[in-house]
Amino acid sequence: MSGDGNTLAVGVPWEDTQSAGIDPSHDDTDTSFNSGAVYVYRVDNGNWTEEAFIKASDPAKGDYFGNVSLSSDGDTLAVGVSNREHGAGAVYVYHFNGTDWAEKALIEALNKETGDHFGTSVSWSENGKTLAVGANTEGSDGTDKGNNSISLADAVYVYRFTDSWTYDEAYIKASSPATIDKFGHSVSLSSDGATLAVGAIGKDTYTGAVYVYHFDGSSWTREQYIQASNKGADHYFGYSVSLSSDGNTLAVGAYKEKSNAQGINGEEINDELDSAGAAYVYHFDGSNWTQQAYIKASNTGAGDEFGKVVSVSGDGNTLAVGANREDSSATGINGDGNIGGGGDSGAVYIY
Repeated sequence: MSGDGNTLAVGVPWEDTQSAGIDPSHDDTDTSFNSGAVYVYRVDNGNWTEEAFIKASDPAKGDYFGNVSLSSDGDTLAVGVSNREHGAGAVYVYHFNGTDWAEKALIEALNKETGDHFGTSVSWSENGKTLAVGANTEGSDGTDKGNNSISLADAVYVYRFTDSWTYDEAYIKASSPATIDKFGHSVSLSSDGATLAVGAIGKDTYTGAVYVYHFDGSSWTREQYIQASNKGADHYFGYSVSLSSDGNTLAVGAYKEKSNAQGINGEEINDELDSAGAAYVYHFDGSNWTQQAYIKASNTGAGDEFGKVVSVSGDGNTLAVGANREDSSATGINGDGNIGGGGDSGAVYIY
C-alpha cells in the first residue's frame, strides 16, 4: 500500500489466465496455471476502483508472478516472479505516469542460475529509486558470484535507479554463508534506502536470524546480526521483517515460535505450542539494536502462525501482525478470539 493509503497492489501468484501485459482482457481462459497476476486499486472520490490488471509481458505456467512492493507515492511497483525460467527468477518494474501504468525494467541477477529464485522478496525505498531483491536459494560462497559452492546460502541484490530507469547492482551475502541459510527470504528497506533488513530463516537449523545493513553512500556494511531472545530450532525467526521509515524500528516475525505466552513481554522460555508464533520489535539508538518488545497473540494457540506477516508503520509506533491460521470464529473487530470453530480462517492483530 502507498504511504497515503490511497493505492493498493495485490499479488496473486496462483492466478491462471493466459493474458499478457498491462490491462489485458479479464478472460476466463485459465490455461496458464500459476502464471500469476497483480491488481492495482486506487481511491477515487472516496471509492476504491481497479486501476490496473497486470500480467508479466511474457507469462509462463508456474512463474508465480506476484511478490509485490509499492513505493510510498503509489506510482512505482516491483513484482517478483521467483520461478521464472526454471526458478532463475526476475523482477518487473512498473511506473504510473498519472494516467497509465507502463513496464520500465525487467531485472535479472547478473549471476542468474536455474533455481536461485531471484525475486522471492522485494522492497522499495520511499521514492521508488532503491530496490532490494532476495534470492533465497542462490548458492555462491560470497567471494565468487558464480561458484555455487554453498547450496541455498542465498543472496540479496540492491538496485539504484536513475530517472531514465537504468540501474546499478550491489550484491550482498551473509558474513558467513552456510548451506540452507535462506538469507534473503524477507527484505525491508528504510524510507531513504540506506538501511536494509534481511531475514535468514534457515540459519542454525531454522532458528533464523536477521541481518541489518547500512549504506554510507558508496558501500553496504553490516550493522547488526540479530537472533531472537528465546531462539530455538525451527522457529523461523526472520520469516517476515519490516522497518520504519527512518530505519530505527524493526519488526520481525517468527511464525513457528512455540511459547504459550500471551500479550506483550510474557514468558519466553516455554515450548508447549508448536507454530503458535511470535513477533519481536527492536530499536536502533544510533549505536546498537536492542529488543523493545516480545509480542504474542492475546489468544495464543498452537498452529496459529502468528508472525507470518509483520508490518510496522512509518513512524514505528503501530504494528500489524498476521496469523494466517488463527481459528477463532469471531467476526469483525475486537471479537472474542477464544471462540473456536473458525477452521484456520486467520486474523490480524494491531499494536
